[in-house]
Amino acid sequence: MSTPTQPDTATGDDAPRSIAATVPVADLLACETTLSFAGLTPADQGDYPDAVSSEARCLDPDPRSLKEVIATLPQASSGELWATNEFVGVDGTVDTEAIRDIHGLDVDVLEDDAGCSLDELATRASSDPLVRICDHQDIVDEPRKALCALGYDVTFRWQIASDRYSIINPQEAYLPIIGALQQRGETEAFGWASYRDWGGLLTMFVVCPGLEHTVSGGEDTEFDDDTDGVTSVGDSDETDLIVYGGFETGYDFRGTQTLWAFHIRELLVAASGSGTGSLDRTNPSKFQIYHVIRRIC
Repeated sequence: MSTPTQPDTATGDDAPRSIAATVPVADLLACETTLSFAGLTPADQGDYPDAVSSEARCLDPDPRSLKEVIATLPQASSGELWATNEFVGVDGTVDTEAIRDIHGLDVDVLEDDAGCSLDELATRASSDPLVRICDHQDIVDEPRKALCALGYDVTFRWQIASDRYSIINPQEAYLPIIGALQQRGETEAFGWASYRDWGGLLTMFVVCPGLEHTVSGGEDTEFDDDTDGVTSVGDSDETDLIVYGGFETGYDFRGTQTLWAFHIRELLVAASGSGTGSLDRTNPSKFQIYHVIRRIC
């Protein structure tokens, strides 16, 4: 099946709707996966920098674009949470006999305090078998919810234990990254996104080839917390190492955490291609995503 051609524009009111059409169903069904990308949109060439070793863990023989990876994330919207009260029938009738059998509930004291019988209390009450939950935020992904309705084993909703949390749609939040990188000429940005719980938990690395720095190697060379953000490098084996700038970002729909982002330096490969470096990071403060875009990109 061919993939519909999508416009190159990464922003705009119709962007979340337009990119959703390109998402393979397998991605929506995946509970846990890592998706690599190279290039911002499908129109970009999608190649990794020559200095990056083929052994680097972020590489994929057929990488997607960043825009296509973002499209796999939940189209988060607000849902409604309801709890079932099994003591109330569908017609609103209260099952007083079942209430009397509850261990730990002293019905006699309850009747004395109310000044009437349990049956009278039940008659007066306007009860509903479904109770609206208002102290949690319900986050719903419509495409995955539709697949669940068709019988697929997929989670489509998450809850935040707060009534103050403003639901963030990851697609709407991350699409502006593409425009910011395009303005900086970083159309060859690459990286990977790892998510679990059907997109409820995400960590994404975006590496910018334009923020390249060469570290000259030497025997037993070590770098400790220098101003370029390299925390530590072991034996460099007398090769020059290429360090790229970028950022790490993510979110967690299963707690109370909103979007977060780190400024990173990613040590990827020896320029000679003889080896692959390891991940090196500073320990920077967290920034909101727009601060990271402004500072890094």
